[in-house]
Amino acid sequence: MRPRWRKVLADLWGNFARFILVVLSLTIGLFSVGMIASGYFAILDDMESGYQAIHPADLRMITTDFDEALIERVRRVDGVIEADGEKLVKVRTLTGDDEWTNLIIRVIPEQGQKIDQVTLIDGAFPEDDQIMLDIHKDTGWTIGDTLQVQLSSGKVRDLAITGTVQDQTIGEMGTSYFVAPTYGYITFETLPFLEETQAYNTLLVELDPDLTEAEIAAVTDEVTGLMEQSGHFVTSTMDMSANDHPNIGYIRA
Repeated sequence: MRPRWRKVLADLWGNFARFILVVLSLTIGLFSVGMIASGYFAILDDMESGYQAIHPADLRMITTDFDEALIERVRRVDGVIEADGEKLVKVRTLTGDDEWTNLIIRVIPEQGQKIDQVTLIDGAFPEDDQIMLDIHKDTGWTIGDTLQVQLSSGKVRDLAITGTVQDQTIGEMGTSYFVAPTYGYITFETLPFLEETQAYNTLLVELDPDLTEAEIAAVTDEVTGLMEQSGHFVTSTMDMSANDHPNIGYIRA
């Protein structure tokens, strides 16, 4: 054996405990990196698959009030898989600290949610003059509590809390998930109780996933033309056909 190798072996034998510790440290470090990387990609896959399961909207078109008849017409457009109506109502609600805070109420369509579906976590979906809340904020309210909401007119209405849900679309319209206000969900029939007309003001459209960018643009123009022919003015259109989870940036950062 050459002298250099005898020297190496002698050093290792003389510092055997230290050598073992170094080997163990490197092994644990490599294992930890592998576990973190695997967990990272698992979370990404889980977020994406979960988001696709709610049938996220590819197009979000804000317009003047419309009803189910217009939605049925949009569903017949080539390239459209599904269409839904949505309405957001902004109110204030009284917290347990006797302070008024913002609450966004999302109206469940008459025929049930087909796009941007929420997932029931606990309790039950609301009936008339009831509400369920999203879990993204710890509000302190529980199922069975009565939520006081203040309308734009200044009047106060009481809504019984029936359940909690997960809404994966919170954060998709520019407001960060972590600073977004509390979200609530009511039936279409509850709108008059909140002094709101029974109509939608946002059209949600799910498109054929095989459409090209040019075909998506053509379908968007056709739906816009159909709405304008029906007497509705489209104030804004959001193309969300990339279908990324709105909060996946927090994981990729």
